[in-house]
Amino acid sequence: MLNHVALNGGRVAVSLTAISLHMSTFMVGLLVALFAVLPMLFSVYTGRWVDRIGVSRPMRIGNALIIVGAIIPLLWSDLAALVLAAGMIGIGFTLHQVSTQNLMGRGDSKQRLRNFSWLALAQSVSGFSGPLLAGLAIDHLGHRFAFGVLAIGPIIALYGLRKLLPTLPPHVASAPEHKVEELPEPAPLTATQQQQADMQAKAPKPGIRDLLRIAELRRILGTNTVLSGAWDTHAFIVPIYGVSIGLSATTIGTVLACFSLATFVIRLALPYIQKHVRPWTLLVSATISAGCIFLLYPLFREISFLLTLSFILGLALGGSQPSLLALMHQHSPPGRTAETVGLRLALLNSTQVMLPMGFGALGNAIGIAPLFWAYALLLYGSSWLNRDKFDRFKKKKPQHPAPPPETSTTGPASIPTSASTTPSEAAPAPESPPAPAPAPASESESESESATCSVTQEPPRPTPIALPAQEPAPLPSVLPKQASKTQRTEPSSPTPAEPASTSSPPTAR
Repeated sequence: MLNHVALNGGRVAVSLTAISLHMSTFMVGLLVALFAVLPMLFSVYTGRWVDRIGVSRPMRIGNALIIVGAIIPLLWSDLAALVLAAGMIGIGFTLHQVSTQNLMGRGDSKQRLRNFSWLALAQSVSGFSGPLLAGLAIDHLGHRFAFGVLAIGPIIALYGLRKLLPTLPPHVASAPEHKVEELPEPAPLTATQQQQADMQAKAPKPGIRDLLRIAELRRILGTNTVLSGAWDTHAFIVPIYGVSIGLSATTIGTVLACFSLATFVIRLALPYIQKHVRPWTLLVSATISAGCIFLLYPLFREISFLLTLSFILGLALGGSQPSLLALMHQHSPPGRTAETVGLRLALLNSTQVMLPMGFGALGNAIGIAPLFWAYALLLYGSSWLNRDKFDRFKKKKPQHPAPPPETSTTGPASIPTSASTTPSEAAPAPESPPAPAPAPASESESESESATCSVTQEPPRPTPIALPAQEPAPLPSVLPKQASKTQRTEPSSPTPAEPASTSSPPTAR
């Protein structure tokens, strides 16, 4: 956290010192970009070096570079001193940050999550206190001594590292030496295995282009670049705009600190927000809100309005980063998540280099206000491209299935079973009067015949129609059937007239 205070405060101190030396806006942007140039070029090599030798030496070297970078402008206040300060503080913090994240990532999943949560909260606090401390020091001590104040934190951190690092396990502080074991020679490959090995060797290796071909991942990375660029643009333009309207260094630092305070507040409330808001809905809302803030920024000069706008912008941008990281991990190809994270960091560092330089050159030609409005248009363009994702992640109303087509209510419920029975098949049933089983069969046959007649009378459309008045005529014959059925169950009362009485009436046919 102490080194992060020096980084955030150093950016404000370097830009305000350059303005006090009457440097152009382009030169101010170039100095701010130098904080990210060396990390952009050497981040991957720094990570490999930390993996090879451990975290102890890189953390000490990075901390020492931050101290030296902060002390140089204290001794010489010119362009060369500011260039050295920006470069050394940037690369020193990268060494320290990579080592710290490597150290925080050790342990089980619960311990790792707790470590990174504390790290995120600590960086939010340092993001708030760094610009405020730099502004207060410049107003009360001057530009040169402000760098001396910023060097106090890294000096304390280096003293703490000398006490803390010896307590770490040896395999954490320094990477263990790997002994090379002699392995037996592998068996010779067959012709088929050799052919497969040659095909795999000739196959193209996956690269960045393969990641960018994924439409969803390309959209996520583009949105992340635009929102992170808004973060860097605000940190770069606000000091220049504050000086142009006559604000003091303390006031400018307070405006930037208010932005960092909002990011701290929104991250505390973000777990509750994510339970009720979809990720893309949150991202599109943050993009639109940031565009509105950038449109309104150059229209106000009062400190109260500037503090309010900075706080709202911090809420919007601070709440979008965790959702972007979650979406990026969700849509990354299997086994290439770290590569996707590296691509994201490369894009972020490129915006930290190009935006200050580009806006610095444009600021000399068109002024400060058009820079706010130009980035507001870029934010609105990003929200317009993602408008379909905003609609897609809304809660959909449950769709009720359409009711089935109505059928005739005169027939029994088992129409498909009785529909296959025709009157010609049911006619031979009454020929065996002594058997008790045919009686239920003749009753079901008569009902199925009446159902068949009712189904054939319906038109093909699904709407029901009224049946003729003569259909209820067979109902009186049900009682004799039931009576004959009870008589038929007694073996002593079979009569030759029973088949005639159980036959279906002519009207039913």
